[in-house]
Amino acid sequence: MFRILNTTWILLMLAVAIMTAVVLYKQPLALIMCLSAIKFMLVAFNFMDMARAHTAWKTLLLLFIAILSLVVIVMAS
Repeated sequence: MFRILNTTWILLMLAVAIMTAVVLYKQPLALIMCLSAIKFMLVAFNFMDMARAHTAWKTLLLLFIAILSLVVIVMAS
């Protein structure tokens, strides 16, 4: 368990570094939202332990992040 949390933390830090570069070079919003969704899923499934939750909760979580990302992208366009 400790190794999974450390790996997740390293991936989150890598995602933050990538997002910083993406924002500095003014890349499309869709790329930023995709990275944000990946970070959200890493935190939810590993630190909030949603990986052991019922399938319905996992599905709702994934639908939520997909709909939220799409709404932000559409509203920004």
